[in-house]
Amino acid sequence: MPIIVQKSQKYLDLKERNVLRTNIVYDAHTKELINFAVIQLFIDTDEHTHEIIKHDFSHGCYNIHRNYLGHTNRIEKPEIPLSYGLYQHARNETRANWEERMIQFCIRYLPKELR
Repeated sequence: MPIIVQKSQKYLDLKERNVLRTNIVYDAHTKELINFAVIQLFIDTDEHTHEIIKHDFSHGCYNIHRNYLGHTNRIEKPEIPLSYGLYQHARNETRANWEERMIQFCIRYLPKELR
């Protein structure tokens, strides 16, 4: 089964420190969605990138990794089926709330000089 992987990356702010990265994997023939990932990244220096939140379906069920609340804060939602609508919801929800989550992450983890 040939697959197609679409990757995109867009800046969420003018300083280019907050990034929305999306990965979509689907079947080349049927165009059926196989999995996806929507990730908000915070770049504090040239060497360090932090994953703030990640929505993904790469383990067979819908997962939300909420690293802005703690590195082990993960929610599995096996009852939610894979769909393009779920991908769009994850992308739109991340775009709408990125700033609040970035602030929570910075307060929790970064030294004051890097905020």
